[in-house]
Amino acid sequence: MQFNRQLCWLKAIALLLIWATKGIAQPMSKPVSALDRLPFWHPVYKPVNTYMPSSYYPKPDAHSFENLDQLLQRAKAGEKIEALSIDQSVYRQGNLAVLSQLSSVRVLSLSGLTVGQTDSLFQAVRNWPSLERLVILGYALIENKPETARLLKTAPNTIQQWPKLMDIRLNGDYRLWKPIIEKLPTLKILHLDQNSVPSIDPIVLDLSQLNKLEQLKVSGQNWVIKPELFRNLTQLQELSLAIVKVDSTTFQQTIDGLTNLNILTLDNIRSLRELRLNKLTSLKEFYVNNNSELVINTRDFIYLPALERLTIQSAHPFDLSGICSLARLRSLRLTGRGTSMKIPDCLGQLNQLTELYIENLKLDRLPVSIGSLRQLKKLGVSYCGLDSVPADIGQLTALEDLNLSGNKLAQLPDLSRIRSLHRLMASGNQLVTLPDALGQLTQLTTLELSRNKLTQLPGSFGRLSALRTLNVDNNQLERLPDDLGKLRKLHWLSLQNNQLRELPASIGQLDSLQQLTIGNNRLKNLPDKLGQLRNLTDLSIGTNELTALPATIGGLTKLTRLAIYPNPITELPASICELRNLESLTIMGTQLRLLPDNIGALIKLEQLMLSNNELIALPTSLGNCQELTSLSLERNKLEGLPNSIGRLVKLRNLRVTGKEKVLEGATGGLQQLPDSLVYCTNLWDVAIERQPQLDIDDVLTKLARLKSLFNLSLTECNISHLPAIPWKEVSWSMLNLHQNRLMELPVEILYAPKLNVVSLWDNRLPDALNQGFHDKEALRVGFVEAGLVPLESLRKPNRRVTAAYQQIANQKARTRDWSGAMTDLQKAIDYAPDTILSLPYAHRASMHFFRREYADALADYDKAIEYAPMLRKDKFTDPASANRNLATYWQQKAAILGVTGQPEEAFKAIVQAERFLPTNDQTPLSGHIYTESGRYLAQKNKLVEADSNFCRAIRAYEKLTYPDPGTRLTIVELSLLTGQYDRAQRALNNLPTEQIRDGYEILKEYLANCLSVLKNEQTGSQALERLTKYFSLHPAKVYGWSFDLFDGWLSRSKLASDKLTALRQLTDTTKERLVKPQ
Repeated sequence: MQFNRQLCWLKAIALLLIWATKGIAQPMSKPVSALDRLPFWHPVYKPVNTYMPSSYYPKPDAHSFENLDQLLQRAKAGEKIEALSIDQSVYRQGNLAVLSQLSSVRVLSLSGLTVGQTDSLFQAVRNWPSLERLVILGYALIENKPETARLLKTAPNTIQQWPKLMDIRLNGDYRLWKPIIEKLPTLKILHLDQNSVPSIDPIVLDLSQLNKLEQLKVSGQNWVIKPELFRNLTQLQELSLAIVKVDSTTFQQTIDGLTNLNILTLDNIRSLRELRLNKLTSLKEFYVNNNSELVINTRDFIYLPALERLTIQSAHPFDLSGICSLARLRSLRLTGRGTSMKIPDCLGQLNQLTELYIENLKLDRLPVSIGSLRQLKKLGVSYCGLDSVPADIGQLTALEDLNLSGNKLAQLPDLSRIRSLHRLMASGNQLVTLPDALGQLTQLTTLELSRNKLTQLPGSFGRLSALRTLNVDNNQLERLPDDLGKLRKLHWLSLQNNQLRELPASIGQLDSLQQLTIGNNRLKNLPDKLGQLRNLTDLSIGTNELTALPATIGGLTKLTRLAIYPNPITELPASICELRNLESLTIMGTQLRLLPDNIGALIKLEQLMLSNNELIALPTSLGNCQELTSLSLERNKLEGLPNSIGRLVKLRNLRVTGKEKVLEGATGGLQQLPDSLVYCTNLWDVAIERQPQLDIDDVLTKLARLKSLFNLSLTECNISHLPAIPWKEVSWSMLNLHQNRLMELPVEILYAPKLNVVSLWDNRLPDALNQGFHDKEALRVGFVEAGLVPLESLRKPNRRVTAAYQQIANQKARTRDWSGAMTDLQKAIDYAPDTILSLPYAHRASMHFFRREYADALADYDKAIEYAPMLRKDKFTDPASANRNLATYWQQKAAILGVTGQPEEAFKAIVQAERFLPTNDQTPLSGHIYTESGRYLAQKNKLVEADSNFCRAIRAYEKLTYPDPGTRLTIVELSLLTGQYDRAQRALNNLPTEQIRDGYEILKEYLANCLSVLKNEQTGSQALERLTKYFSLHPAKVYGWSFDLFDGWLSRSKLASDKLTALRQLTDTTKERLVKPQ
């Protein structure tokens, strides 16, 4: 888990750096500015927690520095510091005044800057004469409070004093920088990204003073784009808008006025419905991605004579008839979501085209005219369902990159004439054989053929002398060509999931090979020649039938990573200890009982994972692996650890797990820890599991001395008591003792200063303690409820005690102990400070509602509403969240009033709920409230207003990033109710098949048949016959769906009587599958 978290963090850093230097990325390659080419000087990366081998961390390079003094010395020695990145590691070191002497910096990137560091940093750099670009990354400046504003004293003056500053890129909260940025008349480039900022009130940009602005990129849901923004931006050449809010009508007027625009990007703007392009005659690049409602009239392309690059990514079909008028087009990308499309035959007229990508569109065929695109260098037609491609593709002799992945091709076209081809991607097809002429592609460097049905590679394969990457995973290959060794430039070879019984001896000739993956085959042995792969750095030997490894494996002297997965190997060759550069060794699922005695010779080893083997002991020499940070010994038969483990002073993670589940009376396994373990002072995470005879006194006494230990897990170890240890001195923050035999718990555990998370599930403790606790106050509550600590020890008010009692109440509710649950919720209320008192009241109200105790539920929701305004004063709650809670309470109150026959009061409550909805709400709550409002308006016969609210509900649901299946089907239903049949069809087409199962499948078929009746595609009798037949083959039941909305609509609808009858019959038939709640 920690490994993955750290890796995700590294990926996040990489993405931020890409954003800083490139802005919002485009799918096609674009020219880079001189500033983008400057090498970035950056601090050496120093991980706070070393969970992984050092190979996973960025290595120091020629432009790394340890501290600012060192950087200054290098500058004085003549090295040019023109692009500089500063992060928290530099801020913590202090001495920022040194920055004033680095006067040649042209690009400055600041990441993780806090308010407290702003003034001192900007004071140091205020006189830089050469700064042209300022990049601010991170989320620390998101507080919009008076004290924050007071701290930002130096920044405005400094920024305005930089004479050459023309480019600002801000990733974070714009509000603090707004008064500074909007008064920089020399600014030419401005990037504003708020995607990392929590939902806040809408921000209206005012850039009217930036009349020299040439490039503007704005991203984030908080932005509202109005025409006034562009009033004086007459020199604007590039505009990129992503996830912003626009008014479709006024936005058209805005775009029409940007007559100098060369590049336009519109990404994920859900409020944009239509856009005409007839005024953008200077446009050279147009990128339109994932705008769910936008309809592009491609006939307008006739007004774009200068267009060179075009990307259209859309979930619904779009007309391509006008595309062939783009005579200067060089790059074209068309992407859908399984959308049915037709590529026009005139495509071949675009004779300037050099890049063509068609992805995830459902195509019947490609036009034959594609063979006329003689300047085409890159062609991708992937995931389009094609079972053939025109033979004319073989005439594209300038082609360098061809991607045909994810289709249904049984054979490749003749490519022998495309001698310039460098990359061929044909994964995920139905290829059984490859043409022998493939060997004529002697410039090929990358060949991807995974997920096909290949049984052999052609005899000409050895002629692919330039090949560097070969992937033939997931085929049915039984053997490889004998002349495979002729591929002397091959760097990466993956052979997983085939039927290989042997590897050719010539594999040893692949002296450039760096990575080899051979898992999930039927190999019984590996050739001795494998040891000749002197440049191999990564070897993965997955599931095969190997009983041994060749002794020559010690010849792989550059190997840094070796992974051996399930194989019946009983012994490792001694030569494995000669892999002196090995940093990561994984051995899983073998029959190994012992490791080679000299395993300690692997002195660079950082990560050792020995999982699910038969190991009974570890060699003493393991203590020589002093770079080891992670040692995983899961599912083995170890009965002890070597005392030499104490020499592993860098060890951070230790896991020791037994093989079998611990049953009553079980014996064996680890009993004590080596005395020397106390010298592993960097241990951070220790897990010992399935050790039935563990001496808990010994283990806890030793582990209590490790001052860096954060997470301790001792599970399934037959622990019956905890010894008296100095709890006030232990460093643990997390303690997991579940699935043991504890009958009591020492109260002294509450004295552990850092302990927060404690898991005690499945012990023999009193019920109040036999559970998990998210913090120490919750554990204290457990002691109180168990009668082991006096009630007076819980101070009032106490938000954590409140949360603890709410958690206990939930647990009791799950066992239907309603009386106990209500008692605990009253305690939660008693201990709650006023600022959060609404939360336990609302919690109890929801429980009353569930139990149909409507009067009690209404009383508690009234209390929740009364105290809800106090949430805005709570330092842990943002205002939007407080309003969202208040809207929820009113919505739930409306629901109760509705079921108790008070529609007028219910409607008033839902109006109140709508009033408190946060403007930028991105939760299902908005959709629920607008739907309920529409339903009550319909009951009042205010049908126009009802339709308007139903449409608002649709838009709210469509904004959800990950809508559940029920929400997706509700979009379909509401679209039918409002007469938006095309929208309903799109929503049906976009239903993810992996989510629509069981009852959801029933509802999908029902709604699809209703739609076909409304669109006159079927008669009522045809639809009913089709639905009845479908139901006979699919017996699933429907849970949790209400037909009230549809029934109400049918009762008021003015549809033709035959349609109404059909829809009622379809609805009544589907209702028979509905399981009513108990």
